[in-house]
Amino acid sequence: MQSAVDARDATQLGALFDDEFKFKTCNGYEDKAAAIAKIMEVPWFISISLKFVSSQFQGNRHVEAVVDIVSFKGTERTMFILDLTKNALVLGRLPNC
Repeated sequence: MQSAVDARDATQLGALFDDEFKFKTCNGYEDKAAAIAKIMEVPWFISISLKFVSSQFQGNRHVEAVVDIVSFKGTERTMFILDLTKNALVLGRLPNC
């Protein structure tokens, strides 16, 4: 995941997200295209770091992962759901919303 973010490559980033991916923000939901666009709009020379915090199984095919996203704007704790059968992120949200 970190290498796809570092590369700011739409194809690599697209492979991380399920086509039905939704990200819940404090103002509603964003889709896969919006999530990729937000990453791509950050210039390549500005670092975005993903710091793993925790994970736990949600049933037998999903893993909930908590990640700190560190950028020039600060640190944002984010939760993602990984579907193990699709090997893709299906849901994301900001826990503070």
